[in-house]
Formats: sequence, C-alpha cells, structure tokens
Amino acid sequence: MMLNKLFKHVWFWLYGGGHIDPTAFGQGRDAYKAGRGENPYPPLTYKHYSWKRGYDESLVQDPSNSW
Repeated sequence: MMLNKLFKHVWFWLYGGGHIDPTAFGQGRDAYKAGRGENPYPPLTYKHYSWKRGYDESLVQDPSNSW
C-alpha cells in the first residue's frame, strides 16, 4: 500500500507537476484530478507529449480532455 502511494507520487511528480504544491502528494493529486476532468484548467501532463507527433496544443486548450 505504501509502495503504491510512493510510486504514484514519483510518477506524477515526474510527469504531472504543472505547479508547485507544498503538500507531499499534492502534485499527484492535482494531476490525477485534472486527468479525470475535475479541474477545468488542467496542469501540463505527460499525455500532452508524444514521441510520434510531438507537442499537441489542442490537448492543453480543451478542458474536457481526459485520460
């Protein structure tokens, strides 16, 4: 259980941090909520990038986009 939380924290800290949050799991929580569409202005996440098509701005502009 603790290892799972740690993995999620590291994953979202590396790929989901769009802003600074002083809480330990804040970045992961915010990135996860944004991915589920609960945040109307999601932070930049790893899904906006692709090694095939590069950076896609339409994903940043569209608040209804979700994982």
